Amino acid sequence: MQLTFLELGFDSLVTLELRKRLQALTGLALPTTVLFDHPTPAALVAHLVGELGGSVEPEPAAGTANGNGSGAHGGVLDGLFRRACRLHRTRDAIAIAEAHARLRPRFGVSHHRRQAPTAIPLAQGPAEPLVACIPSLIASSGPHEYARFAKAFADRREVIAVPVPGFMPDELLPSRIDAAAGAQAITIAEHAQGRPVALVGFSTGGLLAHAVAVELARIGAPAASVALIDTYTTETMLPIADLVFDRMLDGNGAHPAVDDDRLGTMGVYLGLLAAWTPPPRAAPTLLVKATEPVPGLVRVGDWTASWPQRDAVANLPGTHFTILEDHAETTARAVEDWVARHPAAVAPSARHRFRLRVR
Repeated sequence: MQLTFLELGFDSLVTLELRKRLQALTGLALPTTVLFDHPTPAALVAHLVGELGGSVEPEPAAGTANGNGSGAHGGVLDGLFRRACRLHRTRDAIAIAEAHARLRPRFGVSHHRRQAPTAIPLAQGPAEPLVACIPSLIASSGPHEYARFAKAFADRREVIAVPVPGFMPDELLPSRIDAAAGAQAITIAEHAQGRPVALVGFSTGGLLAHAVAVELARIGAPAASVALIDTYTTETMLPIADLVFDRMLDGNGAHPAVDDDRLGTMGVYLGLLAAWTPPPRAAPTLLVKATEPVPGLVRVGDWTASWPQRDAVANLPGTHFTILEDHAETTARAVEDWVARHPAAVAPSARHRFRLRVR
């Protein structure tokens, strides 16, 4: 199987530069998501040849399981959401996005196995535990968030990304947070095959990582540890949300564009989180906090990330936006230290229970 661009180390900035060069060479108007929609060199060549009027045998569609949609701009929701954000009515923007997706089909906890996403490999290495990364729940999110972070683990520790259900075209949305977490837990446990696993979640993905740890424990494959990277509680995230949405809607940035379906999916998840009470933690938990405020952040009291169910805190350089970009290597070192301190493997009896439950 051909390596994906993510496995080859392409982060958002490198992807943006390649897209610009391809546009200059071909004269095509390519969406910002083109390398995520066609994640291997062969798939991208097939797409470009097709757009130029030629033909080439494409790779199987399964290779596109990367947690990103088409990235097309436009649509009624896109316009309404942008207007609400311009007016700084963040709660209304989320409610609009959630309402847009209200009629989309959902899956519950009894059907989460069928909705399990495809794990995306980011780095390879022999050390255990392996690291499973949960993307954030923003419409422009996806496994690409961890491209730079994963480079620091290359040849030492295996790193995978586990896409969030509902962001790909034709995927069902979850009816509850534990339904989404259950689907991701199945993916992680089946990929690990009894090996110990450490979970990492960035921003709102940290909330989901917490839920995934609970689900892994429930099916008999508990996580060795959890690291939450600049994760806020639902009560404290609103001030940073305005700035996150501004960046997300910047179509000229180095991040995948958004469309109505992805905005709707984001709205559903944020709505579910608002009504969700986090259960007790199921594994030792590290909170990684960015120590520099995002430009434009209104600082009232303690503006830094907060998560009460933590065992340790690592205060690191960077802002919420740069902690996985410019400061990704420093962040990875802190997570590596935490993961190495909690190498506990799943006991044989627990492995046996897991096999019985998921087969």
